[in-house]
Amino acid sequence: MKYYLHIVEIMEKELTVRGNAPLYSFLDIQDCLQICYRRLQELRVLVVKHGFENTAEECRFFKEIKPKVFGKLIFFSKLLEFEMQKPEHSQKALRKYVVKNIGSLRHIFIEYKEFHQYLLCRRKDRDREYFCRPGRPYVTGSLSLPYCSDPVFSTTQDYLSAKFTAHTSLIEYLSQRYIQSNCAAAQKSLLRWTGQKVDLVELVYALQASGLINNGNVGIKDLATALEQLFNVEVGDYYRIFLEIRMRKSNQSKLLDFLKTSLHNRIIEVDG
Repeated sequence: MKYYLHIVEIMEKELTVRGNAPLYSFLDIQDCLQICYRRLQELRVLVVKHGFENTAEECRFFKEIKPKVFGKLIFFSKLLEFEMQKPEHSQKALRKYVVKNIGSLRHIFIEYKEFHQYLLCRRKDRDREYFCRPGRPYVTGSLSLPYCSDPVFSTTQDYLSAKFTAHTSLIEYLSQRYIQSNCAAAQKSLLRWTGQKVDLVELVYALQASGLINNGNVGIKDLATALEQLFNVEVGDYYRIFLEIRMRKSNQSKLLDFLKTSLHNRIIEVDG
């Protein structure tokens, strides 16, 4: 069992170093996916090589250990899909999309309520049925993946255990990042952007290009969303607006030039 626990420990350390939770960038998610996939494959190799000393050990592995690794893989896989499909230019549409996804994620706890209660109550009376091989792998939808249907590395319910873990983490992550944080920002920020939206877009792109935020590891989308929340403004299609900035025949850095002049004048004013 120590071989398997060691893999989980390594994975958790790698994810801690690579990820920036509670705010994962797109690159973080992709890297974390690779880490989880690699560690899951290593678990399978160890299972084939070492097996289990007894039934109790086998049940513990498929009930607790594999779902930790597999659950992380599912978490980052679904998070990547979410980030790729979420609305880009409307906070209202984004919030609606988040709420819809959280509702879908919660459905599994209703659909498989009996088994979820079994795990929550820490019951063991049906562990042999759920977490021992051989047995017909639990298959539905996309579960035709090798690590879901492999008779050497799957039981009837280990995938569902992993999915419970993943969905719980996803609900918490999406709620904190897109709902609670937005509410907090709306309550705390009294700032209002009173300039033109094109000026704010110029600022967003300038900050992102400068590399001064997160050492340059921040996307236009995330930066624009943060400034929209800070200044209580909805910019809209900032990609289109940036195209308009690029098409200016002169003075493409209009806002930055204005800020430079404003700062210079204030220094002269203060110095007398």
